[in-house]
Amino acid sequence: MADDRLSGSDAVLWAIESDPILRPTIVVVTMLDAAVDVRTLRRRVESMVLAVPKLRAVVAADPLRFGPRRWVDAGTFAVEDHFVHLAAPAPGGERELLDVVRGLAVTPFRRDAPPWESYLIDGLHDGRSAFVLKMHHVLTDGVGAVQMAAALYDLAPDDDLIVAGDPVPPRGPLVGTVVGDVLQIGVDAVRLSAGVVAAVPTTVVRYVCHPVRSVRSTGATIASIGRLVAPPPPSGSSLIRGRGGASNYRRLTVDLEALRAAGHRQSASINDAFVAAVAGALDRYHERSGASVPRSFRYTMPVDLRRAGDGMGGNRFVPTRFDIRAGIRDPRQRVAVVHERCRTELAEPGLEYAEGIASVLAALPTRVTTAVMANLLEPVDAVVTNVPGFAVPLRLVGASVRSVTAFAPTSGAAVNVALLSYCGQAMIGVVTDDAAVVDADLFVDCLAEALAEVIDAGAGPPPQRPRQDSNLRPTA
Repeated sequence: MADDRLSGSDAVLWAIESDPILRPTIVVVTMLDAAVDVRTLRRRVESMVLAVPKLRAVVAADPLRFGPRRWVDAGTFAVEDHFVHLAAPAPGGERELLDVVRGLAVTPFRRDAPPWESYLIDGLHDGRSAFVLKMHHVLTDGVGAVQMAAALYDLAPDDDLIVAGDPVPPRGPLVGTVVGDVLQIGVDAVRLSAGVVAAVPTTVVRYVCHPVRSVRSTGATIASIGRLVAPPPPSGSSLIRGRGGASNYRRLTVDLEALRAAGHRQSASINDAFVAAVAGALDRYHERSGASVPRSFRYTMPVDLRRAGDGMGGNRFVPTRFDIRAGIRDPRQRVAVVHERCRTELAEPGLEYAEGIASVLAALPTRVTTAVMANLLEPVDAVVTNVPGFAVPLRLVGASVRSVTAFAPTSGAAVNVALLSYCGQAMIGVVTDDAAVVDADLFVDCLAEALAEVIDAGAGPPPQRPRQDSNLRPTA
Protein backbone atom coordinates (compact mmCIF):
# COMPACT_ATOMS: atom_id res chain seq x y z
CA MET A 1 0.00 0.00 0.00
CA ALA A 2 2.41 2.64 -1.28
CA ASP A 3 -0.18 5.43 -1.04
CA ASP A 4 -2.63 4.30 1.64
CA ARG A 5 -4.77 7.43 1.69
CA LEU A 6 -8.31 6.99 0.38
CA SER A 7 -8.95 8.78 -2.87
CA GLY A 8 -11.91 11.13 -3.08
CA SER A 9 -14.10 8.53 -4.80
CA ASP A 10 -13.08 5.83 -2.30
CA ALA A 11 -13.90 8.15 0.60
CA VAL A 12 -17.35 8.84 -0.83
CA LEU A 13 -18.00 5.10 -1.21
CA TRP A 14 -17.02 4.60 2.43
CA ALA A 15 -19.20 7.48 3.60
CA ILE A 16 -22.44 6.27 1.98
CA GLU A 17 -22.22 2.84 3.65
CA SER A 18 -24.60 4.04 6.38
CA ASP A 19 -27.50 4.34 3.89
CA PRO A 20 -28.93 0.86 3.05
CA ILE A 21 -30.24 2.16 -0.30
CA LEU A 22 -26.77 3.38 -1.34
CA ARG A 23 -24.70 0.69 0.40
CA PRO A 24 -21.91 -0.24 -2.08
CA THR A 25 -21.46 -3.99 -1.67
CA ILE A 26 -20.05 -6.17 -4.46
CA VAL A 27 -20.75 -9.92 -4.42
CA VAL A 28 -19.05 -12.45 -6.70
CA VAL A 29 -20.50 -15.97 -6.85
CA THR A 30 -18.31 -18.77 -8.21
CA MET A 31 -20.16 -21.97 -9.04
CA LEU A 32 -18.11 -25.17 -8.70
CA ASP A 33 -18.87 -28.55 -10.23
CA ALA A 34 -18.16 -30.46 -7.02
CA ALA A 35 -17.81 -30.16 -3.27
CA VAL A 36 -14.41 -28.95 -2.04
CA ASP A 37 -12.40 -29.48 1.10
CA VAL A 38 -13.12 -26.70 3.57
CA ARG A 39 -9.63 -26.52 5.06
CA THR A 40 -7.96 -26.45 1.66
CA LEU A 41 -10.22 -23.63 0.50
CA ARG A 42 -9.55 -21.69 3.70
CA ARG A 43 -5.82 -21.97 3.01
CA ARG A 44 -6.41 -20.65 -0.50
CA VAL A 45 -8.33 -17.66 0.86
CA GLU A 46 -5.48 -17.01 3.26
CA SER A 47 -3.07 -17.12 0.32
CA MET A 48 -5.17 -14.51 -1.47
CA VAL A 49 -5.05 -12.29 1.61
CA LEU A 50 -1.26 -12.51 1.70
CA ALA A 51 -1.09 -11.60 -1.99
CA VAL A 52 -3.38 -8.58 -1.60
CA PRO A 53 -2.27 -6.50 1.41
CA LYS A 54 -5.39 -4.32 1.43
CA LEU A 55 -7.47 -7.39 2.39
CA ARG A 56 -5.92 -7.28 5.86
CA ALA A 57 -6.30 -3.53 6.32
CA VAL A 58 -9.02 -1.35 7.83
CA VAL A 59 -10.23 2.14 6.99
CA ALA A 60 -9.32 4.54 9.78
CA ALA A 61 -9.91 8.23 10.30
CA ASP A 62 -7.20 10.73 11.16
CA PRO A 63 -7.53 11.10 14.96
CA LEU A 64 -6.90 14.85 14.66
CA ARG A 65 -9.42 15.15 11.79
CA PHE A 66 -6.76 16.85 9.68
CA GLY A 67 -5.94 14.40 6.95
CA PRO A 68 -8.02 12.01 4.84
CA ARG A 69 -9.12 8.56 5.87
CA ARG A 70 -6.54 5.94 5.10
CA TRP A 71 -5.87 2.23 5.04
CA VAL A 72 -3.97 0.91 8.07
CA ASP A 73 -2.92 -2.62 8.91
CA ALA A 74 -5.53 -4.44 10.98
CA GLY A 75 -2.83 -5.68 13.35
CA THR A 76 -4.19 -9.05 14.43
CA PHE A 77 -5.82 -10.81 11.50
CA ALA A 78 -7.44 -14.24 11.42
CA VAL A 79 -8.74 -15.61 8.14
CA GLU A 80 -11.39 -17.52 10.11
CA ASP A 81 -13.09 -14.19 10.82
CA HIS A 82 -13.58 -13.71 7.07
CA PHE A 83 -14.34 -17.27 5.95
CA VAL A 84 -17.61 -19.02 6.81
CA HIS A 85 -18.86 -22.47 5.81
CA LEU A 86 -22.62 -22.64 5.16
CA ALA A 87 -25.15 -25.17 3.87
CA ALA A 88 -27.82 -24.13 1.39
CA PRO A 89 -31.43 -24.78 2.42
CA ALA A 90 -33.15 -27.75 0.77
CA PRO A 91 -33.57 -28.53 -2.06
CA GLY A 92 -30.36 -26.60 -2.80
CA GLY A 93 -31.40 -25.10 -6.11
CA GLU A 94 -30.70 -21.78 -7.80
CA ARG A 95 -33.35 -19.88 -5.87
CA GLU A 96 -32.20 -21.20 -2.48
CA LEU A 97 -28.58 -20.26 -3.25
CA LEU A 98 -29.41 -16.73 -4.39
CA ASP A 99 -31.67 -16.20 -1.38
CA VAL A 100 -28.68 -17.01 0.86
CA VAL A 101 -26.50 -14.64 -1.17
CA ARG A 102 -29.09 -11.89 -0.85
CA GLY A 103 -29.14 -12.28 2.92
CA LEU A 104 -25.36 -12.10 3.09
CA ALA A 105 -25.20 -9.02 0.87
CA VAL A 106 -27.57 -6.83 2.90
CA THR A 107 -25.61 -7.26 6.13
CA PRO A 108 -23.35 -4.21 6.63
CA PHE A 109 -19.63 -4.62 7.18
CA ARG A 110 -18.00 -3.96 10.52
CA ARG A 111 -16.33 -0.56 10.37
CA ASP A 112 -13.42 -1.74 12.51
CA ALA A 113 -12.51 -4.81 10.40
CA PRO A 114 -11.26 -5.40 6.84
CA PRO A 115 -14.41 -4.87 4.74
CA TRP A 116 -14.76 -8.21 3.01
CA GLU A 117 -16.08 -11.72 3.71
CA SER A 118 -16.01 -15.09 1.99
CA TYR A 119 -18.33 -18.07 2.18
CA LEU A 120 -18.31 -21.68 1.04
CA ILE A 121 -21.89 -22.80 0.44
CA ASP A 122 -22.43 -26.50 -0.10
CA GLY A 123 -25.49 -28.72 0.05
CA LEU A 124 -26.48 -27.72 -3.48
CA HIS A 125 -28.19 -30.32 -5.62
CA ASP A 126 -26.00 -32.59 -7.76
CA GLY A 127 -23.20 -32.26 -5.22
CA ARG A 128 -22.17 -28.80 -6.37
CA SER A 129 -20.88 -25.99 -4.17
CA ALA A 130 -20.47 -22.23 -4.45
CA PHE A 131 -17.79 -19.83 -3.27
CA VAL A 132 -19.04 -16.34 -2.45
CA LEU A 133 -16.77 -13.32 -2.11
CA LYS A 134 -18.41 -10.20 -0.62
CA MET A 135 -16.47 -6.94 -0.72
CA HIS A 136 -17.08 -3.32 0.09
CA HIS A 137 -16.71 -1.13 -3.00
CA VAL A 138 -14.07 0.91 -1.15
CA LEU A 139 -11.72 -2.05 -1.65
CA THR A 140 -12.04 -2.21 -5.40
CA ASP A 141 -14.16 -1.80 -8.48
CA GLY A 142 -15.18 -4.64 -10.79
CA VAL A 143 -11.96 -4.70 -12.80
CA GLY A 144 -9.89 -4.64 -9.61
CA ALA A 145 -11.94 -7.52 -8.20
CA VAL A 146 -11.04 -9.63 -11.24
CA GLN A 147 -7.37 -8.78 -10.61
CA MET A 148 -7.69 -9.86 -6.98
CA ALA A 149 -9.35 -13.12 -8.00
CA ALA A 150 -6.26 -14.05 -9.97
CA ALA A 151 -4.71 -14.85 -6.57
CA LEU A 152 -7.57 -17.24 -5.83
CA TYR A 153 -8.16 -19.44 -8.87
CA ASP A 154 -6.03 -22.07 -10.57
CA LEU A 155 -5.42 -22.06 -14.30
CA ALA A 156 -4.69 -25.78 -14.43
CA PRO A 157 -5.60 -28.83 -12.31
CA ASP A 158 -2.07 -29.24 -10.94
CA ASP A 159 -1.39 -25.60 -9.98
CA ASP A 160 0.05 -25.14 -6.51
CA LEU A 161 -1.18 -22.60 -4.03
CA ILE A 162 -0.24 -19.13 -5.14
CA VAL A 163 3.02 -18.04 -3.56
CA ALA A 164 2.44 -14.72 -1.88
CA GLY A 165 4.95 -12.14 -0.78
CA ASP A 166 5.82 -11.44 2.82
CA PRO A 167 3.02 -9.84 4.84
CA VAL A 168 3.18 -6.06 5.09
CA PRO A 169 4.31 -5.14 8.63
CA PRO A 170 1.78 -3.29 10.74
CA ARG A 171 2.00 0.49 10.71
CA GLY A 172 2.60 2.47 13.85
CA PRO A 173 -0.15 4.44 15.59
CA LEU A 174 -2.26 6.43 13.17
CA VAL A 175 -1.43 9.73 14.90
CA GLY A 176 2.09 9.23 13.64
CA THR A 177 0.90 9.64 10.07
CA VAL A 178 -0.41 13.18 10.61
CA VAL A 179 3.03 14.75 10.10
CA GLY A 180 3.37 12.76 6.90
CA ASP A 181 -0.03 13.98 5.75
CA VAL A 182 0.92 17.59 6.44
CA LEU A 183 4.12 17.19 4.44
CA GLN A 184 2.31 15.40 1.61
CA ILE A 185 -0.36 18.09 1.42
CA GLY A 186 2.41 20.66 1.17
CA VAL A 187 4.10 18.69 -1.60
CA ASP A 188 0.79 18.34 -3.44
CA ALA A 189 0.18 22.07 -3.15
CA VAL A 190 3.64 22.87 -4.52
CA ARG A 191 3.11 20.47 -7.42
CA LEU A 192 -0.30 21.94 -8.18
CA SER A 193 1.07 25.48 -8.07
CA ALA A 194 3.96 24.54 -10.31
CA GLY A 195 1.56 22.93 -12.75
CA VAL A 196 -0.65 26.02 -12.81
CA VAL A 197 2.33 28.33 -13.35
CA ALA A 198 3.68 26.12 -16.13
CA ALA A 199 0.28 26.12 -17.80
CA VAL A 200 -0.18 29.89 -17.75
CA PRO A 201 1.93 30.73 -20.82
CA THR A 202 0.21 28.08 -22.92
CA THR A 203 -3.22 29.17 -21.72
CA VAL A 204 -2.51 32.83 -22.46
CA VAL A 205 -1.25 32.03 -25.95
CA ARG A 206 -4.34 29.90 -26.61
CA TYR A 207 -6.72 32.66 -25.54
CA VAL A 208 -4.83 35.32 -27.52
CA CYS A 209 -4.69 33.24 -30.70
CA HIS A 210 -8.14 31.67 -30.46
CA PRO A 211 -10.23 33.78 -28.05
CA VAL A 212 -13.66 32.67 -29.25
CA ARG A 213 -12.77 29.00 -29.34
CA SER A 214 -11.11 29.17 -25.90
CA VAL A 215 -14.10 30.90 -24.31
CA ARG A 216 -16.43 28.31 -25.83
CA SER A 217 -14.20 25.47 -24.59
CA THR A 218 -14.14 26.86 -21.06
CA GLY A 219 -17.88 27.37 -21.09
CA ALA A 220 -18.44 23.82 -22.34
CA THR A 221 -16.28 22.41 -19.55
CA ILE A 222 -18.11 24.40 -16.87
CA ALA A 223 -21.45 23.29 -18.30
CA SER A 224 -20.25 19.67 -18.38
CA ILE A 225 -19.20 19.80 -14.71
CA GLY A 226 -22.58 21.29 -13.93
CA ARG A 227 -24.31 18.35 -15.57
CA LEU A 228 -22.23 15.94 -13.48
CA VAL A 229 -23.14 17.50 -10.15
CA ALA A 230 -26.69 18.71 -10.82
CA PRO A 231 -29.37 16.55 -9.12
CA PRO A 232 -31.54 15.06 -11.88
CA PRO A 233 -35.34 15.25 -11.76
CA PRO A 234 -37.30 12.22 -10.49
CA SER A 235 -37.55 9.20 -12.74
CA GLY A 236 -40.13 9.48 -15.47
CA SER A 237 -41.34 6.00 -14.53
CA SER A 238 -44.05 5.75 -11.90
CA LEU A 239 -43.59 1.97 -11.82
CA ILE A 240 -39.98 1.72 -10.64
CA ARG A 241 -39.64 4.95 -8.67
CA GLY A 242 -39.78 3.42 -5.17
CA ARG A 243 -36.61 2.76 -3.18
CA GLY A 244 -36.32 0.54 -0.14
CA GLY A 245 -32.86 -1.00 0.15
CA ALA A 246 -33.96 -4.67 0.21
CA SER A 247 -32.85 -6.45 -2.95
CA ASN A 248 -33.44 -9.54 -5.05
CA TYR A 249 -30.67 -11.43 -6.82
CA ARG A 250 -31.11 -13.20 -10.15
CA ARG A 251 -28.77 -14.26 -12.95
CA LEU A 252 -28.74 -15.46 -16.54
CA THR A 253 -26.21 -16.39 -19.22
CA VAL A 254 -25.92 -15.56 -22.92
CA ASP A 255 -23.32 -16.31 -25.56
CA LEU A 256 -20.64 -13.63 -25.32
CA GLU A 257 -19.51 -13.79 -28.94
CA ALA A 258 -23.08 -13.64 -30.23
CA LEU A 259 -23.65 -10.48 -28.21
CA ARG A 260 -20.35 -9.02 -29.39
CA ALA A 261 -21.21 -9.82 -33.00
CA ALA A 262 -24.62 -8.19 -32.60
CA GLY A 263 -22.86 -4.95 -31.73
CA HIS A 264 -20.06 -5.18 -34.28
CA ARG A 265 -22.38 -5.94 -37.19
CA GLN A 266 -24.10 -2.66 -36.45
CA SER A 267 -20.83 -0.71 -36.20
CA ALA A 268 -21.23 -0.62 -32.44
CA SER A 269 -19.68 -2.41 -29.47
CA ILE A 270 -20.68 -5.31 -27.26
CA ASN A 271 -21.39 -2.76 -24.55
CA ASP A 272 -23.75 -0.85 -26.84
CA ALA A 273 -25.62 -4.08 -27.57
CA PHE A 274 -25.76 -4.92 -23.87
CA VAL A 275 -27.14 -1.52 -22.85
CA ALA A 276 -29.67 -1.69 -25.70
CA ALA A 277 -30.89 -5.02 -24.31
CA VAL A 278 -31.30 -3.52 -20.81
CA ALA A 279 -33.26 -0.65 -22.38
CA GLY A 280 -35.49 -3.14 -24.15
CA ALA A 281 -36.01 -5.04 -20.89
CA LEU A 282 -37.17 -1.87 -19.11
CA ASP A 283 -39.68 -1.22 -21.92
CA ARG A 284 -40.97 -4.79 -21.76
CA TYR A 285 -41.21 -4.81 -17.96
CA HIS A 286 -43.42 -1.71 -18.00
CA GLU A 287 -45.63 -3.10 -20.75
CA ARG A 288 -46.03 -6.50 -19.04
CA SER A 289 -46.82 -4.76 -15.75
CA GLY A 290 -49.55 -2.68 -17.38
CA ALA A 291 -47.66 0.59 -16.84
CA SER A 292 -46.99 3.29 -19.38
CA VAL A 293 -43.47 3.48 -20.80
CA PRO A 294 -41.89 6.87 -20.00
CA ARG A 295 -40.23 9.04 -22.63
CA SER A 296 -36.77 7.96 -21.46
CA PHE A 297 -34.90 5.99 -18.82
CA ARG A 298 -31.94 7.29 -16.86
CA TYR A 299 -28.76 5.18 -16.58
CA THR A 300 -25.52 5.20 -14.65
CA MET A 301 -22.54 3.53 -16.27
CA PRO A 302 -19.08 3.29 -14.66
CA VAL A 303 -16.25 3.94 -17.15
CA ASP A 304 -12.91 2.25 -16.50
CA LEU A 305 -9.94 4.63 -16.19
CA ARG A 306 -7.27 2.04 -15.42
CA ARG A 307 -3.89 2.38 -17.06
CA ALA A 308 -0.91 0.09 -17.41
CA GLY A 309 1.03 0.07 -14.16
CA ASP A 310 -1.92 0.81 -11.87
CA GLY A 311 -1.81 -1.29 -8.73
CA MET A 312 -4.12 -4.16 -7.92
CA GLY A 313 -7.54 -3.34 -6.56
CA GLY A 314 -8.74 0.14 -5.78
CA ASN A 315 -11.34 2.18 -7.64
CA ARG A 316 -10.36 3.75 -10.94
CA PHE A 317 -13.61 4.58 -12.64
CA VAL A 318 -15.84 7.55 -13.28
CA PRO A 319 -19.64 7.19 -13.19
CA THR A 320 -21.54 8.65 -16.12
CA ARG A 321 -25.26 9.50 -15.99
CA PHE A 322 -27.36 9.83 -19.11
CA ASP A 323 -30.85 9.36 -20.50
CA ILE A 324 -31.78 7.08 -23.41
CA ARG A 325 -35.05 7.43 -25.25
CA ALA A 326 -37.47 4.63 -24.34
CA GLY A 327 -40.01 2.81 -26.47
CA ILE A 328 -37.73 2.09 -29.46
CA ARG A 329 -39.24 -1.08 -30.91
CA ASP A 330 -36.58 -1.86 -33.52
CA PRO A 331 -33.58 -3.39 -31.69
CA ARG A 332 -31.20 -2.26 -34.44
CA GLN A 333 -32.33 1.32 -34.02
CA ARG A 334 -32.04 0.96 -30.25
CA VAL A 335 -28.41 -0.20 -30.56
CA ALA A 336 -27.67 2.75 -32.85
CA VAL A 337 -29.22 5.24 -30.42
CA VAL A 338 -27.26 3.77 -27.49
CA HIS A 339 -24.05 3.83 -29.55
CA GLU A 340 -24.35 7.54 -30.30
CA ARG A 341 -25.39 8.37 -26.74
CA CYS A 342 -22.38 6.58 -25.31
CA ARG A 343 -20.06 8.37 -27.73
CA THR A 344 -21.45 11.68 -26.52
CA GLU A 345 -20.97 10.72 -22.86
CA LEU A 346 -17.33 9.75 -23.37
CA ALA A 347 -16.68 13.17 -24.88
CA GLU A 348 -17.95 15.04 -21.79
CA PRO A 349 -15.04 17.31 -20.76
CA GLY A 350 -16.22 17.30 -17.14
CA LEU A 351 -15.36 13.61 -16.68
CA GLU A 352 -11.70 14.39 -16.03
CA TYR A 353 -12.76 16.47 -13.02
CA ALA A 354 -14.81 13.69 -11.42
CA GLU A 355 -12.14 12.78 -8.87
CA GLY A 356 -11.80 16.40 -7.80
CA ILE A 357 -15.55 16.63 -7.37
CA ALA A 358 -15.48 13.45 -5.28
CA SER A 359 -12.72 14.91 -3.08
CA VAL A 360 -14.88 17.94 -2.35
CA LEU A 361 -17.85 15.72 -1.48
CA ALA A 362 -15.68 13.53 0.75
CA ALA A 363 -14.55 16.57 2.75
CA LEU A 364 -18.15 17.31 3.79
CA PRO A 365 -19.74 15.79 6.91
CA THR A 366 -20.78 12.18 6.25
CA ARG A 367 -24.50 12.91 6.51
CA VAL A 368 -24.15 15.73 3.97
CA THR A 369 -22.12 13.57 1.58
CA THR A 370 -24.71 10.82 1.85
CA ALA A 371 -27.61 13.21 1.23
CA VAL A 372 -25.91 14.71 -1.83
CA MET A 373 -25.17 11.28 -3.28
CA ALA A 374 -28.75 10.15 -2.64
CA ASN A 375 -30.02 13.14 -4.63
CA LEU A 376 -27.67 12.26 -7.48
CA LEU A 377 -28.19 8.49 -7.57
CA GLU A 378 -31.73 7.64 -6.51
CA PRO A 379 -33.42 9.19 -9.58
CA VAL A 380 -31.44 6.70 -11.75
CA ASP A 381 -33.48 3.84 -13.22
CA ALA A 382 -30.68 1.37 -13.99
CA VAL A 383 -26.96 0.89 -13.46
CA VAL A 384 -25.32 -1.04 -16.29
CA THR A 385 -21.78 -2.34 -15.99
CA ASN A 386 -19.65 -4.59 -18.17
CA VAL A 387 -16.43 -6.12 -16.79
CA PRO A 388 -13.96 -8.22 -18.80
CA GLY A 389 -13.50 -11.44 -16.87
CA PHE A 390 -11.69 -14.68 -17.61
CA ALA A 391 -11.14 -16.12 -21.07
CA VAL A 392 -9.73 -19.48 -19.92
CA PRO A 393 -11.26 -22.25 -17.77
CA LEU A 394 -10.52 -21.94 -14.06
CA ARG A 395 -10.35 -24.32 -11.16
CA LEU A 396 -10.59 -23.75 -7.44
CA VAL A 397 -8.87 -26.21 -5.08
CA GLY A 398 -9.56 -29.15 -7.38
CA ALA A 399 -13.05 -28.29 -8.60
CA SER A 400 -13.85 -26.89 -12.03
CA VAL A 401 -15.37 -23.41 -12.13
CA ARG A 402 -18.68 -23.55 -13.99
CA SER A 403 -19.49 -19.86 -13.80
CA VAL A 404 -18.42 -16.60 -12.18
CA THR A 405 -21.20 -14.04 -11.69
CA ALA A 406 -20.81 -10.53 -10.30
CA PHE A 407 -23.64 -8.82 -8.46
CA ALA A 408 -23.02 -5.08 -8.23
CA PRO A 409 -24.83 -2.64 -5.92
CA THR A 410 -27.90 -0.79 -7.13
CA SER A 411 -26.37 2.38 -5.67
CA GLY A 412 -29.77 3.97 -5.31
CA ALA A 413 -31.09 2.84 -8.70
CA ALA A 414 -34.01 0.52 -9.31
CA VAL A 415 -31.81 -2.18 -10.82
CA ASN A 416 -28.16 -3.03 -11.49
CA VAL A 417 -27.36 -5.30 -14.43
CA ALA A 418 -23.72 -6.47 -14.43
CA LEU A 419 -22.02 -8.50 -17.16
CA LEU A 420 -18.87 -10.50 -16.37
CA SER A 421 -17.35 -12.63 -19.13
CA TYR A 422 -16.15 -16.17 -18.53
CA CYS A 423 -14.99 -18.64 -21.18
CA GLY A 424 -17.06 -17.25 -24.03
CA GLN A 425 -20.17 -16.69 -21.92
CA ALA A 426 -21.67 -13.47 -20.61
CA MET A 427 -22.57 -14.11 -16.98
CA ILE A 428 -25.16 -11.49 -16.05
CA GLY A 429 -25.99 -10.68 -12.44
CA VAL A 430 -29.20 -8.76 -11.80
CA VAL A 431 -29.83 -6.94 -8.52
CA THR A 432 -33.23 -5.28 -8.13
CA ASP A 433 -34.54 -3.01 -5.38
CA ASP A 434 -37.68 -4.72 -4.06
CA ALA A 435 -39.51 -1.41 -3.67
CA ALA A 436 -38.89 -0.54 -7.33
CA VAL A 437 -39.01 -3.88 -9.18
CA VAL A 438 -41.70 -5.87 -7.39
CA ASP A 439 -41.44 -8.84 -9.76
CA ALA A 440 -37.75 -9.67 -10.21
CA ASP A 441 -38.51 -12.87 -12.14
CA LEU A 442 -40.57 -10.95 -14.67
CA PHE A 443 -37.79 -8.41 -15.16
CA VAL A 444 -35.22 -11.15 -15.76
CA ASP A 445 -37.57 -12.80 -18.28
CA CYS A 446 -37.87 -9.45 -20.06
CA LEU A 447 -34.08 -9.07 -20.03
CA ALA A 448 -33.58 -12.56 -21.50
CA GLU A 449 -36.06 -11.77 -24.29
CA ALA A 450 -34.42 -8.40 -25.00
CA LEU A 451 -30.96 -9.96 -25.17
CA ALA A 452 -32.21 -12.60 -27.60
CA GLU A 453 -33.90 -9.89 -29.67
CA VAL A 454 -30.71 -7.81 -29.94
CA ILE A 455 -28.64 -10.88 -30.85
CA ASP A 456 -31.13 -12.03 -33.48
CA ALA A 457 -31.38 -8.54 -34.99
CA GLY A 458 -27.61 -8.39 -35.34
CA ALA A 459 -27.33 -11.74 -37.08
CA GLY A 460 -27.32 -10.22 -40.57
CA PRO A 461 -24.26 -9.39 -42.70
CA PRO A 462 -21.79 -6.81 -41.36
CA PRO A 463 -22.03 -3.24 -42.64
CA GLN A 464 -19.84 -2.09 -45.54
CA ARG A 465 -17.95 0.52 -43.52
CA PRO A 466 -17.70 -0.48 -39.88
CA ARG A 467 -16.79 2.34 -37.53
CA GLN A 468 -14.45 2.07 -34.59
CA ASP A 469 -16.03 0.71 -31.38
CA SER A 470 -17.16 3.29 -28.85
CA ASN A 471 -16.50 0.93 -25.98
CA LEU A 472 -17.36 2.31 -22.61
CA ARG A 473 -15.13 0.31 -20.30
CA PRO A 474 -17.36 0.01 -17.25
CA THR A 475 -16.45 -1.39 -13.82
CA ALA A 476 -18.62 -2.74 -10.89
